[in-house]
Amino acid sequence: MSTDSANAFFNAWDEGQTQFTVHSSGSTGHPKTIYLDRQWMEWSAIQTGLQLPLQKTDHLLCCLPTDKVGGLMMLCRSKVWGLPITVVAANHNPLINPINANIAAFTAYQIYNILKDPNSFEHLKHFKLVLIGGSDIDPLLEKAIQNLPETCSVLHTYGMSETYSHIALRRLNGPSASEVFTLFEGVRIRTDEQACAIITAPFTQTDIHSSDIVELIDDKHFKVFGRNDFVINSGGLKFHPEAIERLIIEQYAITSPICVSAVNDEALGQKLVLVYAGNNELPNMDWQSIENRIPYSKPKQIVRIEEMPYNSGGKLDRVKVKAIINS
Repeated sequence: MSTDSANAFFNAWDEGQTQFTVHSSGSTGHPKTIYLDRQWMEWSAIQTGLQLPLQKTDHLLCCLPTDKVGGLMMLCRSKVWGLPITVVAANHNPLINPINANIAAFTAYQIYNILKDPNSFEHLKHFKLVLIGGSDIDPLLEKAIQNLPETCSVLHTYGMSETYSHIALRRLNGPSASEVFTLFEGVRIRTDEQACAIITAPFTQTDIHSSDIVELIDDKHFKVFGRNDFVINSGGLKFHPEAIERLIIEQYAITSPICVSAVNDEALGQKLVLVYAGNNELPNMDWQSIENRIPYSKPKQIVRIEEMPYNSGGKLDRVKVKAIINS
């Protein structure tokens, strides 16, 4: 139960425990056990707090799994910021029932479900601050977030379990909305030969090598384009599925969950497949317009599955999608 694990954390924190355990999401494979040091949990919470207009009257909501870094750090922020927190189950829509809180962190999947429900959407509009983390945000969802009032500040977070939650933020709504992430003070980022992020922070004894493909704007700002783990090599050409998905969604306003994946192919090694879930048929698509942006990106096959798989952190489980269509 979320409340039981939250109380266990608060008791351990008050007793001075110096190390806490979380599990990574397993979005690229098996989940890992990660040990977080208290001093750097506090550092992370302080850095986040410096970016936000916190007030003594604020009230936090934790609706993320507390065995993952996102949920655990919400509990930590409550302690460090000295603010009350309400803990609820990490279900697909934690705002089905009204909650007396104005600051929360959600997964993109939770936000997607909240925005679909008129009552939950109305409740979200009255939040002061919303953090969205754990995954990329597709263009349709980002466009829907624009309908939230400017008084509800929505921030997309960038980070991972190894970085003690997020180390960079970008605004998603209002006049200061941006595609560019801004790093916290004390954190540095550079790229390797594959354009993947290498992160250095005060708490890291060694560099953290990420699979995220990024474009550096300057030493404080960057864009994220997808994960190198998911790159599809088809006939010697490399494709980033997230980029193709964004173009498809932008051009055709698709509401069904989609995923660009691959099946094994004797000639190409892997061939591109567009996977969608649900009963709604996909619209007719002008693939030439997509290929004008990403050459040779037209999928060789379109496959419907009953339900798109997500992991416990609310991320699209691309590994499972690939297993389903290759089985």
